[in-house]
Amino acid sequence: MTKKTDNNKKKAAIIVQHLAKGGAEASAARLSIGLSNLGYDVTLIIFHSLIEYEYKGNIISLNIDFLEKNLLQRIFLFFKKIRTVSRIKKQNSFYTCISFMENANFINILSKQKEKLIVSTRNDIELMLKSLPFYKKFFMKTLYKKVFAYVLISKKMKQDAVKLLKIKPDKTKLLYNPINNQKIKDLAGRDAGKYSCIFKHPVLVNSGRLSGQKGQWHLIRIMKILLKDFKELKLILLGYGDGDLKEYLVNLSRTLGLKTYAEWENASINDDYDVYFTGFLKNPYSLIARSKIFLFPSISEGLGNALIEAMICAVPVISSDCKTGPRDILAPDTDCNKTAETPEHAPFGILMPPFNDSLKTSDEITDTTETMWINTIKELLNNNEKREMYALSAEKRGYDFDVHKIIQGWTDIIESE
Repeated sequence: MTKKTDNNKKKAAIIVQHLAKGGAEASAARLSIGLSNLGYDVTLIIFHSLIEYEYKGNIISLNIDFLEKNLLQRIFLFFKKIRTVSRIKKQNSFYTCISFMENANFINILSKQKEKLIVSTRNDIELMLKSLPFYKKFFMKTLYKKVFAYVLISKKMKQDAVKLLKIKPDKTKLLYNPINNQKIKDLAGRDAGKYSCIFKHPVLVNSGRLSGQKGQWHLIRIMKILLKDFKELKLILLGYGDGDLKEYLVNLSRTLGLKTYAEWENASINDDYDVYFTGFLKNPYSLIARSKIFLFPSISEGLGNALIEAMICAVPVISSDCKTGPRDILAPDTDCNKTAETPEHAPFGILMPPFNDSLKTSDEITDTTETMWINTIKELLNNNEKREMYALSAEKRGYDFDVHKIIQGWTDIIESE
């Protein structure tokens, strides 16, 4: 797309909860940079002032949060958001308003003026419809029919938008998350800092919130078995230490007899631990790039930014074949409705049978799925040639998600009739 002149900028609003922690928020921030670089006049409307990601454009923070509010207060604040965003839209006459995730999407639609409405869902639609309260299900099934375009981030989600939400197929658009490949590569090449000592040993790594969706408890249980054959092996769990399973995961690791480091306990770092909880790192890529294998045991995903980012770091990946995301990434030419029942050596990584979401204790025996993961990890650790092959193919596949390619898809939607 030709860059616009300063005298002819189209105003674009991006509406999102905040600009930190999540994949949707990262995508919104990257979209703001991409659209700004193409000449759009970008305004980010955020509900509260949590900002960690780099962005470009004007920021309007509503400073409205639902946390620790009762039902009546939440309803009041919901309508306050609609009124406030409606007023902002009237003042700015936006050409398009793009929102990410359901809470922002509902506000975007209900505050509509004359702009092109574009909304985006970033999580498994089928799972959301099973777990969301009735009023959010109702909003999804009614309000989303009114938008100009509905952007989804996996083939299965696009299919479910038509099948379960009854959205017209021509309104549904598939656009993967934009990833800044060059920035990740630059960061991956930097020193691992105080964690450098760990990489005297072979390392398995995972990145994600410490929450039920991410399935890390299976990796901890798997690690206990792997240490019998790979005594020097280390497991690093990157990501926020404020997830709802933080204490459970650390306790599980220690109950299994694993030497466990947790960044938030202020212990001194050394290479004598088996499992490392690092908390949030500004540069996780320097650790990922030095690891032998990236493990992705998610129970559910929208797409899986962390998986793509590991591939850009040229690390072989073993991933759960959960309902949406990983199959698009690792086996893009296969049926999105297929689920691996045994290890599937796909073109860009290994897809594994997904885990269930039942938390496990330290004394439960290893189940069939965990055993398949253990054997597959062992096989890849012992096969340097296969690891190198998957590292190269993963890195090549990562370029398909580069921010420049994905932003072009967004502009195509914005400028379409």
